[in-house]
Amino acid sequence: MMRESASVATIAALSVGNMQGYYATYNDLLKENLPKLCEHLRLCNLTPDLYLLDWVYTVFAKAMNIDLASRVWDVFLRDGDEFIFRTAIGVLKMCEETLMTMDFVSGSQYLTRLPDLCPLKLFAAISSVKMSVGKQSFANVLQSYTHSD
Repeated sequence: MMRESASVATIAALSVGNMQGYYATYNDLLKENLPKLCEHLRLCNLTPDLYLLDWVYTVFAKAMNIDLASRVWDVFLRDGDEFIFRTAIGVLKMCEETLMTMDFVSGSQYLTRLPDLCPLKLFAAISSVKMSVGKQSFANVLQSYTHSD
């Protein structure tokens, strides 16, 4: 179980420089879990920096309704930053069909302020997210992008 101070340290460590590593890690996980949606978002120029920064910095407090965001915060405080990524991919997995029909403008608006999501369906989608890329664990993928010499 992650201590609350460790979760706060995780949020504090999210500097702009580290965000590039977060974007790269997220993109790898997105390709691994939702390759068709990943390609669609790329073709629409809907890059992670347009929505992921807000999701990470607020741990979904601005994008989701407060009740659902509170549940996400509870698990984040227990599990740490891996859960932010798991949730982000879970949201896209749950909304994949809708997002596949959207262009840049509608997609960015949708991802900035998510519709009301069913908590049971969201947490089922979150649970189904694969948190490895090939044989690399989440921690190894993230470290490969954020490790500074």
